[in-house]
Amino acid sequence: MDYTQSNAFVVDAGTGFNRHEDNAAVPTAVTKKDMNSLIWSLMEVVKFGGQAGAQFDPAVPATYKVLLSALKAAFGGNVTTVNAANSPFVLTKDHAGLVIMDATAGNASVTLPAANALSALKFDFRRKDASANMATVNRAGADTIDGALTSFTLSPGKACKVASDGGAAWSTVAFVDGLKEGFSRCVNNASQSNAATPNSKVDLLADVVIVYSPATGETIRKAAPGTITNDVTVAGPAANGRDRAAVFPASSWVHFYWALNPSTGTLITLSSLQPPTAGPALPAGYTHWAYSHPQWYDGASILRRVYVRGGWVGYQATQLALSGGTSTAEATVSLAPYVPPNALRAHLDFSLSNGAGTSRSASIRLAAGVIFASLNVTISGYANQGITVPNVGQSVLYTVSDTSVALTIAVFGYAVSNGDS
Repeated sequence: MDYTQSNAFVVDAGTGFNRHEDNAAVPTAVTKKDMNSLIWSLMEVVKFGGQAGAQFDPAVPATYKVLLSALKAAFGGNVTTVNAANSPFVLTKDHAGLVIMDATAGNASVTLPAANALSALKFDFRRKDASANMATVNRAGADTIDGALTSFTLSPGKACKVASDGGAAWSTVAFVDGLKEGFSRCVNNASQSNAATPNSKVDLLADVVIVYSPATGETIRKAAPGTITNDVTVAGPAANGRDRAAVFPASSWVHFYWALNPSTGTLITLSSLQPPTAGPALPAGYTHWAYSHPQWYDGASILRRVYVRGGWVGYQATQLALSGGTSTAEATVSLAPYVPPNALRAHLDFSLSNGAGTSRSASIRLAAGVIFASLNVTISGYANQGITVPNVGQSVLYTVSDTSVALTIAVFGYAVSNGDS
């Protein structure tokens, strides 16, 4: 229909639309088509907002706020605060808009309304506090979040926006302020071999562990988790054991992780053959993980003893990679049992013993023909030098100037990327 069907109208010069004109020679009358068009159009908005029409009553504000409620539900004009006292809080379409999560006094949780309550129903969740408590958003019934999740957790200071498809699914349409940053890390990692059972157990410890979900990119911060011991003899995937049923093969690198169940807030450890590029196989309910470090599982199926400080893994006893090296041509020294494939760099000590009585030298090389470091002994005796080398294929090259000298290469430790300094 046209913009008006009244018996008196003028054509608006700016738009070309018909409009009412109460100064016309014939008084304006609102036609039934005009009125029905207006009422029906407004009712479509009311229905879109999931509201029911109500008979007007000036004494009942809800009867003349139906359109406003529909607009708020459709476009998110409400503000709701959820805390420990009112948790678990069940949201409805009438809460659409900003939901402030405050877990200061304890865990806070909400449950989304059914996704079919309204098409494109939107919620903007924001975590207010910086505590170690959990702030969790759960689905309703059999609905899904991002195709698979049953819930997600907001880490302190983070935010997430979700929208329904009007059917049985919710989608995260925006993660704000780094929530979907896609990395894990630990702060002040002080893990080490277990004092009582170092051959098979490792104590994981850090001031803060920030775990990450590969499925959603969400990160969750766990402060002061305390010491959690992993036992590589425990078959898994199991809490504080291996991430697989089969035993680890001898002479392999074992990687240690923290893992989190966001629904319960439980933090565990896992040991795995998988490096952080792949991550561990997680037990049921565990969706987030953070990397600690790797350790060598030797030929006798014994973990080599280490101290972890930040991203640095230091051996409790220096490991000998070469003893009595006398090659005058470039020779390769494998560091594979001492430096893991994912190490960024290694700290070596190379020492030269000279029995010739005249000047002799040795060099360390990372690439053929290019000297990385050199060591000279001018008289009969001994000299050594500590160097940090980038991990290039888990090996170095060496040469000595004369077979009367002997080179020794020892490994003190290695650095890995776990988000710690």
